[in-house]
Amino acid sequence: FTAPREDSVAFLSYKAKMRGALENRNARPEAAFDDTILVTMSQHNPRRRPFTMPMLDEMNLKKSFAFYRERFADAGEFTFIFVGSFKENEIEPLILTYLATLPSLHKHETWRDLGIEPPDGVVAKTVMRGIEPKAQVRITFSGPFTWTRENRHSITALASVLRIKLREALREEKGGTYGVSVGPSPMHYPREEYRFTVAFGCAPDRVDELVKATFEQIDSLKNFGAAETYITKVKETEWREREVSLKENGFWLSALEFCLSNNIDPNQILTYNELVAGLNSDVIKDAARTYLNMDHYAKFILLPSQKQQ
Repeated sequence: FTAPREDSVAFLSYKAKMRGALENRNARPEAAFDDTILVTMSQHNPRRRPFTMPMLDEMNLKKSFAFYRERFADAGEFTFIFVGSFKENEIEPLILTYLATLPSLHKHETWRDLGIEPPDGVVAKTVMRGIEPKAQVRITFSGPFTWTRENRHSITALASVLRIKLREALREEKGGTYGVSVGPSPMHYPREEYRFTVAFGCAPDRVDELVKATFEQIDSLKNFGAAETYITKVKETEWREREVSLKENGFWLSALEFCLSNNIDPNQILTYNELVAGLNSDVIKDAARTYLNMDHYAKFILLPSQKQQ
């Protein structure tokens, strides 16, 4: 906080490492694919520019250092979280010595909305890069979200159920992919919204078939919900993972930070099992209808630009 170093040697070393990393990254077809997703889902907002060589050249040590000093000039608005095997009276002297003496300017700051929003309607983009006979598919649903504990759990449980069903349908039944990623991202700030992404790799000539199968599984969840076997499997997994997590410092650190950042009562951490117990097929059906809106998603496909020699 009080004595950062303006280290030109470290700065130049970092730039050199980043230059090498960018050169290697730009040689990969996936880089163009990821950049296309980034700029499309942010509608070319300058805050979401892909990192490039020209951006690397824009870096300025003095401006960066000044920005850092300004941000860390006031420790009064920081919240420090400690987890681990200790007694409060043992660390209190350390807190008084190292934290209570930090500068406090008694300012009050908050975040601001940068206006980064996903595109409306249905968007489909294909990127042609590389020569290897492989393809990547990413489908992202997005929309408004009501920030409640129940909704956060339902969208997460929906992802778990869909992940199992797509693994069965795309990998085990069709042999079309090695694995499927399904990830929900409910957001509280700067506005309540969500993104829900399905991603997998496959052979280029099987893209349409597997995308169709993905949408069929989504449609099934909307109409019929999930069989009890899927509900049970998700519940048991969540209970087992929570039992293990409660013994880990990392879990408590992230859970407490999440509660503090979102004005949530930390006691909710201790009633998670009751929340999971309420999961059923209707919850999954309602979540699928709410968050997997076929009128509001973006589909991205990476295909080779030429046939393999």
